[in-house]
Amino acid sequence: MRIFAVVALASAALLAAPAPAHAEETWRVASLNWTWSDSFLNDVEAAGPHDLWAGGGQGKKVITIPGDLLRPPITIVNVPAKPILQHWNGTAWTNFSPPEMPGEGQITNIEAVGPDDVWAAGFLGGNSLNHYLSHWDGTSWTRVTPPPDVLPNNSMVAAGGVLWTAGNAGVWSMRGGQWTEHRGHGGWPYPTATGVYALNNLQVSFYDGTSWTGIPEPPGDAGKLATSDGGLWASARTSTDLHRWNGTAWESVPLPDGYSAGATRSLADAGGPLLTVSAAGERRQFRWTGTGWTLFTGHAAAYPHTVTATSGGAFYALNPPSRHTGTAWEALPLQGAYGKVTAIPGSPHAVFWGGGPYGGLAITTNAP
Repeated sequence: MRIFAVVALASAALLAAPAPAHAEETWRVASLNWTWSDSFLNDVEAAGPHDLWAGGGQGKKVITIPGDLLRPPITIVNVPAKPILQHWNGTAWTNFSPPEMPGEGQITNIEAVGPDDVWAAGFLGGNSLNHYLSHWDGTSWTRVTPPPDVLPNNSMVAAGGVLWTAGNAGVWSMRGGQWTEHRGHGGWPYPTATGVYALNNLQVSFYDGTSWTGIPEPPGDAGKLATSDGGLWASARTSTDLHRWNGTAWESVPLPDGYSAGATRSLADAGGPLLTVSAAGERRQFRWTGTGWTLFTGHAAAYPHTVTATSGGAFYALNPPSRHTGTAWEALPLQGAYGKVTAIPGSPHAVFWGGGPYGGLAITTNAP
């Protein structure tokens, strides 16, 4: 979790980033092909180390006359963005025009079921409700018209060879060219290692690959649900209560020793629940082992946000760009205004993406 005159496309060249933090590791910068001003990336999806798709918009322009106490602001110019859809093969970027997206629109979400099964969602013109969906079969993009109830714009997620997305009356899945509606199981889909959760506020259903099971609301004043490969978790609004769904019932989970009274906490997914707690001016991060908490990061002045776990066992985060060494976070030698980090499947590598160190849009990756 953003983001034509003739210009030489030197942007496809790989540029060496500052010295790597680890021996024999090189962070490489790859600037996207030239885009209009006011460009941005909304998503970057990795189907493999040398198989990345980037989507966003360019040329969006809004000019507003400020308001005052007597009148609201007045928009005098509102030009919607033009789409960005580019592919990185490890050496160069290639531009693609989303089929049947004439002129204005955006690509907001890209999901790779596999290298030859990639989906790009977005919207046409400047209307985010005018949904758009297209499919890459390994050779070309083709626009797809999903069932009218499907809402793919920002809710698509791929897992286990299946594309999942939200709908008005339930989540939908796409497998082998066939759409299936799971009516009555609404909200947004969240795949995990054991199945798919459909979350709609505190209403939850779980799909194990064969059938759906409703899950009762968590006890107490639960204010937030979180899913991960460690299951389904609920944290309270006004207390330190933490609960975990064990498959048949909600069970209370104590906070780590010394952080039970007066602690504030946040729960994230890092290939399993990642708990950040603070009390008496101290902050720690813990990961759930399945039976208890283990220290992930010791005391530090600040922690990075948006933790991303790779299948190779490495962890990356933003603000600043960081990697977990096994005991603590280390800042990475990256320059640029990166807004997100994406894991590369089947590896310990990652891609940071957003505003590059040389201006314009770029990715930086440690994939060899």
